Amino acid sequence: MSAYYAALAGHDAAAACAHITPVFWEASLSEGRTALTAAGVHPLPRGSCVDVLRRLFSLDPTSGSRLSKLRVTVRDVSVHGATALAIVSDGRLAQASRFVRSASGHWLIDCCTAAQANRLARRIYRVPSVGMEPTLKPGQLVAADNIVLRSRAPAVGEVVTLHPPVAAACRDPRQGDGFQQPCGAPAQSASTEVLIKRVVGIRGDRIALVGGRLVRNGMVQDEPYILACGGALCDFPKPVVVPPGTYYVIGDNRGNSLDSRFYGPVPRSSILGVLTP
Repeated sequence: MSAYYAALAGHDAAAACAHITPVFWEASLSEGRTALTAAGVHPLPRGSCVDVLRRLFSLDPTSGSRLSKLRVTVRDVSVHGATALAIVSDGRLAQASRFVRSASGHWLIDCCTAAQANRLARRIYRVPSVGMEPTLKPGQLVAADNIVLRSRAPAVGEVVTLHPPVAAACRDPRQGDGFQQPCGAPAQSASTEVLIKRVVGIRGDRIALVGGRLVRNGMVQDEPYILACGGALCDFPKPVVVPPGTYYVIGDNRGNSLDSRFYGPVPRSSILGVLTP
């Protein structure tokens, strides 16, 4: 993969195409054309991988293109016959990537563009914040199973990856930050950001918090994994009911987590996967 990006940085279309499979190219081409359309580039490049890349390179006459600034590291490689799975990182985001061995014995990139990565059974994430301490530390790499939730719903107690809403404030102006009730208005307009939170409530549950402790359906929950919490952010004593089709998610670091208390329960469509050991 590092060789692939080095070829892109050097505007060497033939070398770049020699490092990828047709599957990777088709996904890359689709996403690239979407980006070019948004940038107002017409007509869109067509042809083989080499032809199209040469055309794309000609659109960027500067030697200091953004491609030359990419630095990709491949690590933790596991080989399974003609297929290999590796953790690939650009220093900010880490994800699982798939490689296949060609007939000539060379390893080719088979995944991942963003579209392909979303279809992977297992994805690797870097914990983005302190919101899940002490369970998860900032910068820690974690794996999420993206397949399991295709056949069942998220369960209370599971740690999940999700797209939070674009707006961090509650849609009900009488709930959330500064009020006695946590936010109960369903979040809308999911962002592309990925967060990690714990599911604490499902459809019909009555959710409140006292001293950072979850009160679910009138009962204080046993939560040995949370950090001690005090202050206004930890007390929402008046319960809200989780609406159908949504899930209440909260970080284990109750005193320092932006979660459903403030932006409301998230829709099922925003939950991506379940963290695995």
